[in-house]
Parts: sequence; structure tokens; C-alpha cells
Amino acid sequence: MQLHDRRTECLNYSASFHALIEGLSQSEQLQKMPFPPMGKDVPLFMRDYPEQYKVSPWPLIADPQFIEKMDALCRELPIALHKVLRFYAEQDPAYLAEYLGVSRVEVDLFASRLTQPEDLVLRYDAVQVAGQWRLIEVNSGASLGGWQHSWIYPEVLSLLDAWPQFRQFNIRFRNIVVELLLAYCHAARRLKGPQTAGNLLLFVPSSIPAEFYQNLCEEFSALLEKIRPETMPSARLYYFQSVEQISFDPDGRLFFAGVEMDAIIMNTDSLDNLPKSFFNLLESMAQKAQFYYPDSLCYALLGNKLLFALVHEAQTASVLVPYQQELVRQCIPWTVRLGCPEVVFAGRRYDTGAFIRSHQQQLVFKKAYSMQGKHVVVGASTPAGDWCRLYQQLAAEPGWLIQQYVQPDPIPLAEPQHGFDFYRVIWGIFALQGRYAGCFLRATPDISGDTIINSARGATEFFLFEEQPQKHVIRF
Repeated sequence: MQLHDRRTECLNYSASFHALIEGLSQSEQLQKMPFPPMGKDVPLFMRDYPEQYKVSPWPLIADPQFIEKMDALCRELPIALHKVLRFYAEQDPAYLAEYLGVSRVEVDLFASRLTQPEDLVLRYDAVQVAGQWRLIEVNSGASLGGWQHSWIYPEVLSLLDAWPQFRQFNIRFRNIVVELLLAYCHAARRLKGPQTAGNLLLFVPSSIPAEFYQNLCEEFSALLEKIRPETMPSARLYYFQSVEQISFDPDGRLFFAGVEMDAIIMNTDSLDNLPKSFFNLLESMAQKAQFYYPDSLCYALLGNKLLFALVHEAQTASVLVPYQQELVRQCIPWTVRLGCPEVVFAGRRYDTGAFIRSHQQQLVFKKAYSMQGKHVVVGASTPAGDWCRLYQQLAAEPGWLIQQYVQPDPIPLAEPQHGFDFYRVIWGIFALQGRYAGCFLRATPDISGDTIINSARGATEFFLFEEQPQKHVIRF
């Protein structure tokens, strides 16, 4: 079926998106338009982002009904996953540690802390299959990518406003940075109580140029000042680049420059630039519950991809109520541990080695803790000999899983290099404070046959905007 014949499918997302695609289909000039030059309103530290990554100026636009489906997913799934973890951590911690390939200490830490789903910082990577959500993985912690769009989305709005056929769109962007800052504030307050000031300590890698560092601090601080909660009128951001600037008291309270901090926010770069001894100390102090640390081991288990296998185990069904069981069946693809000697697939039992050979085109190998498309092997894109050799190698390594491959629904989009076509899209859906908190998209042309879709591997990023019922609705 040709692209022209399927443009009406855009109505599944919104009337505005359908109108956008109709307009783009009639102009090759628009289809290959590059991302606009960064204006003066874009923070200095973000102005080279479209040079580092491929970014399309043409968004996908979703209506309130579509957004509600994402919100329902973000409300219900963390509760179900947290419930399963809590059950096994309390009833059979040794089994849970062995299953997830983590230490018993990590499981005991999770069991000892009364963590709540609202305290989790999660991003689900998902695809649409026949209009239904299918989650391919979950990631947790402060290192999640996708928030960068929050600083450059005004350029997309300006571009749409420049064209009469798109100017009438009544859309908004859900600011992920705002949602993250609010989530950190509220999580700290739930942990420490109503007296919490809201002092957030953010690590900034020393590799960032001095002028970018200054601008980043100014922009983040100004944003928090605009949106800080009424219950935390003095909430403030602090920044550090060296562990020598941080201290703890015997009760586990965290101090920076003599001021008590209520949360500490790290990122991936910090793991490469700070000593492991610091993270060991940080983790031990976090267990005293005097500050919020979203990368603590008591939260990290929710980012273990083997959890998708655990929820499919037969004995797990009794932990969940019927609607949660159905949620798992509908949204989480069939997943098992790679090291299992036997698997049950579509009601039939197989020797695992024979199964991965006979079903190679339907399967993916993944590592439990990994991001940016690393440690992912797709059967459909791998020579049979390499696939079997990899299975033999990985079966001896802990922390790997087998998952059923899901093919995304193709969506018509446009980006400068390839132009107007169908694209395979991965949706990065943020779940913060137990609800939907924004999304960004990564996509490759459907014709390319790419099966690992990630910005770090050359995929194009697309913005997600939300259709609004009234004109000029503004949300920070």
C-alpha cells in the first residue's frame, strides 16, 4: 500500500497531525526542511544539540484521547511492577536476587525501604503495534535521555507558525525538565516530610566548557524558580563538579557548601568521572532516608529488564489482580531469561537452544542493565551462525534475556535526510510521580529495515506535541 493511501491513519493520533502530514505531502521543500537555526531564546548549552543528533523539525501531534492511553499506562504499570518486586523481595528474596542477577544486598535494601511507585523516575521505551502499546524495555534513574527537547521545542513552534497551513494548530509541549524537577521536589518531601526546603543538588560533569556550565546553571535555576511547588517556596538548585564539595553527618544528612540538601541528582557521565568509593558512600548514606537519591539501589531494580521476564512467570500471576494480569499480557512482550534450559512459548515447551534456532526471526537478545541500544541483538538482523554462537556465549553470562521481537506500526513522518516516508518509531514515555510526564520519539525509515532504533546509533529524533481544545493554552 502506498504512502498516499495510508495518510488517513494519522487520524489515529490527532486531526492536527493528519493536517500536518497532508501539508507535508504536498511540498518537497517542507519535507526536507532542516531543523531551524537556534534562536537567542535557546540556552547556550543546548544550541549545538541538532549538530550532535539528527532532529526533525516536524513533530508528531497527539490528541487528548491518545495522551490518556499513555497516562493510563504510566499510572497502572509501575504499580503492578512494584507490587511484583515487593512480593518476591519479602517472600523469597534469594529467588528474586538470583532471578534478576543482582546481589542479595540489593534485594534486602529494596525490601527494607518503603519505596512508593510515585518515587520512581522511569522511562518506558515502547512501540505501537496495531494501535496497542508494547513495551520493549524500562529504564530508571536520573540518567534518562529525552529531556533535551524541553529546551529547544520553541523552535518547532516558531517553524509551524511561519506556515499559514500549520499556524492554526492549537498544540502544547509537555516540558519533561519541569516534570523531572517537580518529581524530585515531591519525592524529597514524601521522604523527609513537610518541612523539606527543596534543595536539589545536581552533578554537572567537569568536561562541560565553562561558558556552558554557567549558562546551564542559570537556566535550570531560573526554571525551578518559575515552577517550584507552593509547598516549597524556597526550593533551589545547587551544582557540583567535585565530590570534595560534599559531606555527610552521622545521621546521613547530605551537605553542600554548608547547606543541607534534600536530593542529589546524578547522571551517566558521573559514573565515568567520579570514584566508585563515592557512590558506595552515597548509597550507604541514602539508606538512612535523609535525602532523595533516584539512582539508589532501592529504586534501581525497577530498571532491570529481567523484570519483564519475571512478570511472565506462571507463579507471578497470583500476585496480580486480573486487570494487572491483562495489562502484562497486552503490553509486555513474551520475555524469558536467556540462561533457562527450557522455555514455554505460545503454550508449547522447547529446549532453549533449539527454540532460539527455530524462532530466530522472532527474537531479541538483551542485557538486563543497558541503554542507548547497546547490548541488543535482533535475530532478524543477525546471520544464523553468529546468532547461535552468540547464544552459546551469552548463556554462560548472567543478566541476559530473550524477548519476542515486536515490529512497530509504520508512521508517516518527515526529516531532512530521508524526507517524507513511513518510519519505525520508538516512543520514550516518561512516568514520573505515577503518571505520564512527557515523551520523545526516535525513528528510522521503515524501508531501511533497521531493528535497533536509538539516537546514539543514528536514528532521528522527533518531538511529540499535544493537541489542545482551546487556543493559547500554556503549560510549563
